[in-house]
Amino acid sequence: MKKSVIPTSWDKVTLGQYCELELLGDYDKENPDEVLKRKTTEAHILTGLDVEEIDKLTVEEIMSMRDFLNSNLPTIVKQSFKVNGIRYEVELNPTRLNKGQFVSVLNLIRGGAVKNMHQVLFNICKPYKRRFLYRKYYSFEAGEVRERIQDFKS
Repeated sequence: MKKSVIPTSWDKVTLGQYCELELLGDYDKENPDEVLKRKTTEAHILTGLDVEEIDKLTVEEIMSMRDFLNSNLPTIVKQSFKVNGIRYEVELNPTRLNKGQFVSVLNLIRGGAVKNMHQVLFNICKPYKRRFLYRKYYSFEAGEVRERIQDFKS
């Protein structure tokens, strides 16, 4: 069995994993077959393990995943964070976005907020470099924008 990290809290779940879980939709919790299929799918999304490998997980590992999936999501918004070595600051005030960012965010949300969450985050976050007493904001080159957007999924 390949080694996999089994998340036991929301801070160990990537944005991509969260979006995949959200897009699963509802299921019949009274139907044992649907419950088993759903839990297997959730375990695959969270661990990357194949079905055969998921079958080898201990009850304790499955229960720890179930417990945190049933818990509330954190409600604290981080003002800044780091993704793949790049620091970002979240702009929570929509009036501070430029027109292009604002329109992009609205269109992305209309297209499916969960499906496009990584793109929305890219549009509302500003990359910066730390300086001694301040932050120096910068923009990405056109050629690296797509890669930076994908960074938000991981």
